Amino acid sequence: MFIMSKQKEGIAESTHHMFRNSCLRLLEYLNTVDISSWEAITPETLKEFHRQDPHTTPEGKNAYSFKIRMFLEYLGEIGRVPSALFLAVPSDYAPHISLIRTLSNEDIAELYRFLNNATNGYILRNAAMILIGLRMGLRASDITKIKFRDISWDQKTISVQQQKTGRFLKLPMPVEVGNALYRYITQGRPDSFSEYIFISHRVPYQRLHRVACATALAKALPNNPHGFRITRKTFASRMLVKNVSTDKIADALGHADNTTVMQYLSTNDDKMRMCAIPLSKIPVKGGALI
Repeated sequence: MFIMSKQKEGIAESTHHMFRNSCLRLLEYLNTVDISSWEAITPETLKEFHRQDPHTTPEGKNAYSFKIRMFLEYLGEIGRVPSALFLAVPSDYAPHISLIRTLSNEDIAELYRFLNNATNGYILRNAAMILIGLRMGLRASDITKIKFRDISWDQKTISVQQQKTGRFLKLPMPVEVGNALYRYITQGRPDSFSEYIFISHRVPYQRLHRVACATALAKALPNNPHGFRITRKTFASRMLVKNVSTDKIADALGHADNTTVMQYLSTNDDKMRMCAIPLSKIPVKGGALI
């Protein structure tokens, strides 16, 4: 039931396998130490299981431990084990949060100069892919698999089945994205019967790999070291700046909930100032402030 609940959350297939393998590894260990009931699991059992984990790096060991903790927390919620038992699974290193990098106003201005100067088919294709990432927040893996039937010119939408999560998305297509697509299709795309919009410009005109999006962005912004994913982060950050609700941002990104959206708060200076703790009621004695 636990694994099924994770599948319903729309996790990626690789993550699903990792959850399954983590749980099976724990169950196999319990079998080897003759534990056949949930009630017999103790904190010492879990600590010993953690010590014999075969992973050689803290990161690898902690990735599995995290999923086992979630499994035990689930068992606690349904009353099979003590509710706090999951806390007995150690963590080999403290979690860290990376700063969210987004494109600056200068970067975006430079991008639009590149887009507006697009002439040949190759650059028209790159411009359309970059605009979809910047204005719609789609991942490179989803952009390169867009087919003609996924675009509704009447409804002004683009529909995708997300490769990473499997979730279906139907997003409004901004006018400038539609214009860039139309211009590429009519003026830059090679004659081909391929069902995919974005194809290579050499015979046999195959569908592009997602790396093509990163290559396109690198051509437009040679000094950008963060890869194509920065367009998606910029899209989410700018929605937050415009006071779009976190639920709507999560829907636009294709996330199951708004938890991961909160990390973009750090990109909004005004909202970060709202998080500051006032010092007016904190007494100060001695030191340089006296």
